Amino acid sequence: MGIIALALLALALVAYLASGTGGQYLSLAAALLRVGLVLLAIWLALPQLERAPSWLFGGVILLAIILARWPKYFVLALMALAAAALLKPRLPTNRRRGEAD
Repeated sequence: MGIIALALLALALVAYLASGTGGQYLSLAAALLRVGLVLLAIWLALPQLERAPSWLFGGVILLAIILARWPKYFVLALMALAAAALLKPRLPTNRRRGEAD
């Protein structure tokens, strides 16, 4: 994924330099730059994403749907997702699961 991101960023630079003063490839360069930066950010965050809770991905998709359909409720849905992440029960870190005192 990192190699693809770097290739897209290199292609964005080539398209930007090829556009010159006419600017016919400028929109292509902008699109390649955006997609390359997003892929690079995902690649850098991949180790943390592997440890993310499974419900988080569904929550992000739900937030995207809410944003598209009802933009004024986005902040409320985001706060509900944050509350769900903070208020879930946590296991003690110094004991194994199922062990008693």
